[in-house]
Amino acid sequence: MYTTLKIGIVGAIIVIAIALFSTPMQSEVEVESGNPAAKYCLENGGLPFTQVSESVDGNTVEEKFCEFPDGTSCPLMEYYEGMCQPGT
Repeated sequence: MYTTLKIGIVGAIIVIAIALFSTPMQSEVEVESGNPAAKYCLENGGLPFTQVSESVDGNTVEEKFCEFPDGTSCPLMEYYEGMCQPGT
């Protein structure tokens, strides 16, 4: 019984660790810097953020998005230019 419990706890810890370390980091886009796309996102009820991930060749990649109240998101510039809308 205790062995099964230990295996379950260890398994849960491993799953949590994998989820934490494999999820790309997100941070809010600096709106104060005068980014008009980020300001547009905020003015229309969205939350601009930057997703940081690692490319196949090991380089760091930063992508900016606008997250909408419905949970969907668009690349920040595509939303600003009207090429992407909430819910898509």
